[in-house]
Amino acid sequence: MAIRRRKLKYKDSFEVYWKDPFTGKTAGKTFPTLSDARLYETEIKRKMKIAKERKQKDLMKPSPVYFEQADDDGFARFKEKCLALYHDERVRTADIFDYVMKEIGVPTRFKDVVNTVLLSRRGKVIPQKLRFEVLQRDQFQCKYCHDKSSEARLHVDHIIPVSRGGLTELKNLQTLCEACNLGKGDSPLRF
Repeated sequence: MAIRRRKLKYKDSFEVYWKDPFTGKTAGKTFPTLSDARLYETEIKRKMKIAKERKQKDLMKPSPVYFEQADDDGFARFKEKCLALYHDERVRTADIFDYVMKEIGVPTRFKDVVNTVLLSRRGKVIPQKLRFEVLQRDQFQCKYCHDKSSEARLHVDHIIPVSRGGLTELKNLQTLCEACNLGKGDSPLRF
């Protein structure tokens, strides 16, 4: 959002223009004085903030389908099954997510959600400060082959992979050389 001054032949005018965040279209309106343009600009900002808050509230509301299922005994059994899966140590978080999505009829897998989150972060999954703490804790050497030569490219890797529900925290990270990390893949092995 900005105010642009337009010089006409005999007098100046001020145009308020902005890009609508929901439609992506550019809009504008012209005013004879700068104070009118500023008043209109604050009004548009307020309206956009209200619209954004309303949209976020709408996203947080449960869908009508949820309420239809909540009255049914089938939903109670579904909830019990999900809790049983959650408390079973052999079942991964990704499997529970996939099971729930399949049962409610949403064609989304945990892997797709994780990939979307990782792409939105543009590859910066592990913050630099945390990465340095892990490297320092592991004494700048690979946990598998113990290579600490200057030519070794060190990676900071998740012990329990993100695809299997692992978190990006100090106790779930380890230092590996490039060869060991690529060879390991997404197996949750730890030494």
